[in-house]
Amino acid sequence: MKKLLLLIPIIVLIIGCGGDEEVNYFPLAVGNQWEYSITQTITLTLPDTTWENTGNSATEITAETTLDNGNSVLEQVTTTTWDDTLMTDAIDTTYVEETEDYMLIYDNKADTDPDTSLMLPIEVANTWTVYSDSADTMTAYVVGKATVTVPAGSYDDCWQIEYTFGGGLNTDWFAPDFGIVRHEYEMADSNSTIQFIKELESVTIN
Repeated sequence: MKKLLLLIPIIVLIIGCGGDEEVNYFPLAVGNQWEYSITQTITLTLPDTTWENTGNSATEITAETTLDNGNSVLEQVTTTTWDDTLMTDAIDTTYVEETEDYMLIYDNKADTDPDTSLMLPIEVANTWTVYSDSADTMTAYVVGKATVTVPAGSYDDCWQIEYTFGGGLNTDWFAPDFGIVRHEYEMADSNSTIQFIKELESVTIN
């Protein structure tokens, strides 16, 4: 299953829209870092039980490098640390390539089937296929712009993009010059509901 299905989706973008061509909605430069608080809530229908786990997620652009095919990419490392020792901490490395029309995410340097995390330029009602395989298909839809308030502050003109797959929904908000400031994930069936929220705590942009 592709990494965009994980509870910590890894989506890195540079976005332009209409008159906003010069605005970076996710500045890509080596050394840029984003720190997030994370909360995961799992609710069971029977028995009626709820668990909440909290932690932190840190994403850093660590290097310029090349794929096995020679394409230039940026290496991105995301570290997830949970407060509950029963949860599993994780370190995930992906590679980002920007083309004229798309932002592509590779699972590893040998990956020949990247996820299309973004269609460029961003415009309201744009839709595209992030990936499609025998197990599932993820599609993206640009909802519009909104003001988002998180621990790091309040951000105007954030692009809201929804990513749907199977029974799940990812929603990301991208702030101009700062990148992802909020992420929500939700999946529900008749037995349980899983909700995951990630909110920006601090950011370092070079």
